[in-house]
Amino acid sequence: MTSVLSWTGYLTLLMFLPVHYLTHRVYPTIPVAPIHAFGPAELDYEFVKTGLQTWPLRSWLLYIGLVGCVALHAVEGIRIITATQFGEAVVPKNKRKLVSFVMGVPALAGLFFISRETVWALTSSVESYVAAFSRSVVYRIL
Repeated sequence: MTSVLSWTGYLTLLMFLPVHYLTHRVYPTIPVAPIHAFGPAELDYEFVKTGLQTWPLRSWLLYIGLVGCVALHAVEGIRIITATQFGEAVVPKNKRKLVSFVMGVPALAGLFFISRETVWALTSSVESYVAAFSRSVVYRIL
């Protein structure tokens, strides 16, 4: 049977992290129209807001998956390391989901409040943001 540590690690490494990295770092730097390679200074919360408001369901699923897998992976790793080193896990097995939830709440709460704000980017910037998101197969589906 595969462990929680393995599942969350592989899901993050093979699915959530590549989609996030490509969408937020690689695709926005493509120098073709209509993206025109906007730089790191232009990749602010307006980019994130545009994604959350244009594709709310898939953006939320991806962010919740990324934050959830990373938090659960961290908690499970800490649990295993402390059990190995000290003979007793810091986080009991039946509390790992609760601790992971508590760890993920600040990031997801921040995203929630960002998603409720009005997009203040220029129309041309929003078009570039949408084009950058649309490079990802995840955001092109339906």
